Amino acid sequence: MEVHLQTLIDSIGDAIVATDTEGQVIIWNPAAEKMFGYKKKEAQGKNIDELIGGPEAKKARKITQRILKRKISNQIAIRYNKEGKPITVSITASPVIYGQYLLGGIAVYKDISDLVQKDKQLEHANRLLRAISDINQTIIQEKNPEKLLKKAASLLAENGKYDLVQFILVDSRLKPVKFMGHGPKKLLNRFPLCAEKVLKARRSLFIPEIKDSRLCRSCTKEVESGWAATFLLEHNKEIFGVMHVGNAHDVFDQSSEIKILEEISSDLGFALYSIKKEREKKLAEKEIKRLQQFYQTIITSLAEGIAVEDTRGIITFVNPSLEKLLGYKKGELLGQHWSVFIADEEVERIKEKSKKRRTKTREQYETILKTKDGHFIPALIHARSLYSGNKFNGVVSVITDISQLKKIQEELKKSRDEALAASKAKSEFLANMSHEIRTPMNGIIGMIELALQTELTEEQRQFLTAARASAESLLTILNDILDFSKIEARMIELIPTEFKLHDSLTEIVATLALTAHKKGLELLCHVPPSLPERVVGDLSRLRQIILNLVSNAIKFTEEGEVTVEVQEESRTEKDIILHFTVRDTGIGIPPDKLNSIFQPFVQADASLTRKYGGTGLGLAITSQLVNLMGGKIWVESELQKGSTFHFTVKLGLPEKTEEKPVPGTLSALYGLKVLIVDDNATNRLILKEMLQSWRMKPVEAANGPTALSLIQSQTSEPFDLFLLDLSMPEMDGFTLMEEIRKLEQVKDTPIIILTSADRVGDFQRAKEMGASAYLVKPVRPSDLLDTIMVIKGATGLSKKLSEPITEQTLPEFRAKYKILLAEDNAINQKVALHLLQKKGHSVTVAENGQEVLEKLKTEDFDLILMDVQMPVMNGFEATSKIREMEKETGRHIPIVAMTAHAMKGDREKCLEAGMDDYVSKPLYPEELYKVIERAMTKKK
Repeated sequence: MEVHLQTLIDSIGDAIVATDTEGQVIIWNPAAEKMFGYKKKEAQGKNIDELIGGPEAKKARKITQRILKRKISNQIAIRYNKEGKPITVSITASPVIYGQYLLGGIAVYKDISDLVQKDKQLEHANRLLRAISDINQTIIQEKNPEKLLKKAASLLAENGKYDLVQFILVDSRLKPVKFMGHGPKKLLNRFPLCAEKVLKARRSLFIPEIKDSRLCRSCTKEVESGWAATFLLEHNKEIFGVMHVGNAHDVFDQSSEIKILEEISSDLGFALYSIKKEREKKLAEKEIKRLQQFYQTIITSLAEGIAVEDTRGIITFVNPSLEKLLGYKKGELLGQHWSVFIADEEVERIKEKSKKRRTKTREQYETILKTKDGHFIPALIHARSLYSGNKFNGVVSVITDISQLKKIQEELKKSRDEALAASKAKSEFLANMSHEIRTPMNGIIGMIELALQTELTEEQRQFLTAARASAESLLTILNDILDFSKIEARMIELIPTEFKLHDSLTEIVATLALTAHKKGLELLCHVPPSLPERVVGDLSRLRQIILNLVSNAIKFTEEGEVTVEVQEESRTEKDIILHFTVRDTGIGIPPDKLNSIFQPFVQADASLTRKYGGTGLGLAITSQLVNLMGGKIWVESELQKGSTFHFTVKLGLPEKTEEKPVPGTLSALYGLKVLIVDDNATNRLILKEMLQSWRMKPVEAANGPTALSLIQSQTSEPFDLFLLDLSMPEMDGFTLMEEIRKLEQVKDTPIIILTSADRVGDFQRAKEMGASAYLVKPVRPSDLLDTIMVIKGATGLSKKLSEPITEQTLPEFRAKYKILLAEDNAINQKVALHLLQKKGHSVTVAENGQEVLEKLKTEDFDLILMDVQMPVMNGFEATSKIREMEKETGRHIPIVAMTAHAMKGDREKCLEAGMDDYVSKPLYPEELYKVIERAMTKKK
């Protein structure tokens, strides 16, 4: 029986404790062990009140005494486990009596901590819900943000039993502007790090224990423990501040409490948003009212007349200015149709306009007003349709008296006609002056050129050379003055054409090679192969910019080099911006003159004009041309160390076309192994990029000894071609060439001499030493390629090389043309004939356009050089007739304009008339040859 009883006691889930009459434990079941942490052996024999009574031991003894007095006890109390942790329990205790004897007492302890906690939690939640209700009621009643938040803080502190409720208002930059709330002043008036973090992250933050958080270190001096939570006060992505709550007590249900607090912060955020919008609305209404009054004042005080009409055309409003203009008293026009103040002959026209007002919402037109007393006034009317949604409500018209304006227009028209006549006379004068000066200049310079090619004494050659230099200086001054006049009169327009970028730029720079080499300067032009092959732009103006800058660089540089480089700055599908630099090693420009040099008639040092010459217009013209081409220009300089001029231009990109197959002649050069020997690194880079673009295999050497070492190391695969710079320190090109000829494996390898000096006797020595070509730097890519193709026999021509190829003899390996020269001036005929026949071309002369047409009927020509100004029939008319004839034949003969005109529109007129290209007088040999080759290339 005892066993069964013990088993029953042990199986009960509640703690069963029995004591004797002294209160000492005699029964301690497993549930008691689990609840209080004492093992049975530890508990037996111990006084029950001292064992689990803890701080409540005194109260516990009263229960024990009650039992010993044979009374039953039921109550809820706090007892403590072995670790001292309090446990809320319900105690049912009763005495144990056998017969007349008291044996002791027995008690059942039930752990009700969770139930008590839930009751507290429910009570706390109810208080928070009451806080929400009270806060929402406050939101409805209170429209002052600060009062609202202070009231909310008090409600939260009171109902939530929070030690700290802090509200922080912020400005548009999320900086604190106002602190308020409930709690310790030291905490209320500070901007806690947690609030800063919440504003930055734009989301709420909960800290379960502040003493464990780094963010709370500054606050833990005031509060030793507890939790904290910070919420955004926001609505519709607009932040007004934060709500910071701190409690030193337990959290009953963390997630529920945080959710309730978030709801409160959300409601407050919405309230602040609503208050702000309400204030903004009131301000807006006030501003609208003010503006209405302001506009009413403006409308009534405007000098222009204003009329409003309804959908039937009945006037519903007019301002005083219109009444005064038309001679009506106040209110007389109201209720009348708008036609009352329109001249009779204008009424039908205005009615047609009025019919369209339902669809045409805005219109401006001139008409004639009719005053009350019958006078007529010219007026300008701005009419605008009025709508309410899609419904047409009428028209408002602003009416301006333009009587005075009409008088001014008549005077301006008269002045404009006079100005146009004067401008036309000025343009014609400049054009005629250009032609009249250039025509004899062509003869002077041409004849001097011819004379210099004859047998002369040294004294005669000096005289003629000086005369040519003077003539060219005069022509330069003339060009500058004419260009500046055109720019000042805004008579320059860009004529874009498609051109080859690499060849064109090298060709432009090469025209100044002789000038540079006479001073012993290295002239370099670097155009990376990564740039597009063809671009669209005004090549003649780009040429003018580059020539001006490069010639200036050469002029002011006594030793060293002048380098032209171009790089891509940006690119789209349709255009590209190129960045050009012209760098020299000359005298430099003082810092205080860097900006003024682009102004007309200004040089960095006035004394330089005497030494170097010039009009002071070159850079001013260049700056204007750069601006016209969509770019900008600037300069960097250091005295005695040189200058670098920068400019950008915007060029078009041609539409993509199918790539032409590589000619067989060029493919024959693929893999050609070429040794470049030049002490100038930039020049080596330029040559290397050229050769690589043709798929050759270039190798570089900076001096003669290095080159010889490379040649001797390549015995198994020797070089196929040598490009040797003539002017190098230590070992020049000729010395290196002699050493190369001594090496058996390359003694017959072709050698191309590149020179920037072109000294007397150098060509003859190159010829005697067996050089295959003698080219002056900078070398045009097309010239270098043609030279290599001729040397390697890839041109298909059988012409034998009797002497080194030069830039002058290279055309002999190209085609010869049958040319018709149209020129009426006998001297100019002689100059052009000599220049053309010198290159092997066959030339027929015609003295006017009519003769050109006659000769075309009996002979075929490859190209026509057409003077523009000729008797009987000028070049424009002749070209027009030729193009008409070609519409029937289907042929196209290239026509190059040859003119002494250099004014605005001359080049454009030539191209518009059907001519293919343009060359101005006086004729320079190289320029003439280039234009002919360019025109024939286009034909092919």
